[in-house]
Amino acid sequence: MLIFRFLAISIFLTSMIQSDPIDMEMFIRCDPSIPFWCAEFRIYEMDLIIDTIIAGKSFCTHKRERNFLLTNATLGGDKGTNHYEFNYMIEHNCTSSGSTRCLFDGNNEVSVSVSRRHYVEFHQALFNRGDDNDHCHF
Repeated sequence: MLIFRFLAISIFLTSMIQSDPIDMEMFIRCDPSIPFWCAEFRIYEMDLIIDTIIAGKSFCTHKRERNFLLTNATLGGDKGTNHYEFNYMIEHNCTSSGSTRCLFDGNNEVSVSVSRRHYVEFHQALFNRGDDNDHCHF
């Protein structure tokens, strides 16, 4: 009988465990020849049906590089898997023509385990990259 109590308590406690936190950092660079540029990005966790947006930011700047830090993101686990798959999408006008482009690349996906604390970095040089005259569909 004691074993069943222990087993029941163990199952209950296991179901209450959340995933460990994840720290993310996004580094975005533009060419120095562009004096002023704007961008909007979304970092998301890829799921089979609907992706979950984790972080996002819109900004305009005179600086060549911007970075953004997200700390202690706790996502609560990923249904059906023991890992997260992160990716991002950036809409920007860091172009020689000033046109807006949407930059998305499936090869930028980062996969990490839901257990243990993790640090995820994304680096992107924007200049003239992405689909021309296309807005991102966040």
